[in-house]
Amino acid sequence: MKCSFDIPADLYKDELVCFIADRYNKTAMQILLAFLAQEGYAVDDTVDKPVSIHLEDNEMEILRGLINECHLFKKV
Repeated sequence: MKCSFDIPADLYKDELVCFIADRYNKTAMQILLAFLAQEGYAVDDTVDKPVSIHLEDNEMEILRGLINECHLFKKV
């Protein structure tokens, strides 16, 4: 099943997302794409350079928490 997500602009500016992005020297968008890919979602990597990073378990938990707590992703 193919899903699309509307990622709010605020998430790209979130302090935790930016911190993780800085750790990998990547953009917030690249981190969120890597997160979605690791979660098993098909990712449209034409919007930003594809990344070949593997987020650590604690980083994945942080991002899951942001998404679940604030309902930041909306299926469209």
